Amino acid sequence: MRKFKHFMTVAILTGTMLVMNGCGNGYDFDLDKCEEVALQYLEEKYGKEFEVVNCWEARKITHSAGYAKVSVKIKGSEDDEDYLLYIYPVGNKDEDGDGYYDSYEVTSDNYLKRLVGTVVKDKIDKLLIDDGLNDFFSTMGVEVLDDGRLTAGITSDFTEDDVYNLTIEELFGKYRFYILYRINVSEENYYDEMENQITSILKGKISNDIVNCEIYVYDNENYNEKKRNSEQGISRYVKKQKEIDFCVED
Repeated sequence: MRKFKHFMTVAILTGTMLVMNGCGNGYDFDLDKCEEVALQYLEEKYGKEFEVVNCWEARKITHSAGYAKVSVKIKGSEDDEDYLLYIYPVGNKDEDGDGYYDSYEVTSDNYLKRLVGTVVKDKIDKLLIDDGLNDFFSTMGVEVLDDGRLTAGITSDFTEDDVYNLTIEELFGKYRFYILYRINVSEENYYDEMENQITSILKGKISNDIVNCEIYVYDNENYNEKKRNSEQGISRYVKKQKEIDFCVED
């Protein structure tokens, strides 16, 4: 069995740090079990067969017993994209005394992250358009937060059905989001009250969520170039005239 063991010097240092921080129990991760848990979770949740690319322990000493990461890809797919899962021990127990956690659970993965980002972005775009904000395009990064634990992007209780069937208010009410939402707009279509307008629209929808907003203002020529690049998936710097950053919280 392939298991993750520490060298003696690392163990001594880690033990000292754990005592100093008052947390952790010194158990290690059985990476074979972590892989099995990850593959079973993916098959049950998404109905697809995956294969493991890599698995490793990413111990977080302060405030956590630690966690493991499993990198996977869809089995037999021509898509080379890897997906990531975070796995935490259940109950921090080692009842058989072998030095390893007894059981594990997937707390988050990033398989749905791109889909969730696209759908939530479209929902926010529509809110702004319905309120009269036009002639812009947006980009967005999104995570569903898991209080007290790091996340790979989307918590394990998040379902694909929720993405399509819940309204933006229901999504924000059921899950806790961290969103980076960027609006790109031409200089001629930007106005001073745009920040207040966006804040007012989003503040009425979110619930314990965090939305960091950015407004990037370009002259007309650079705006058209930036929009073309975005539509073609090209990441290239284009000079901005102005940048406005603000945060919307409930």
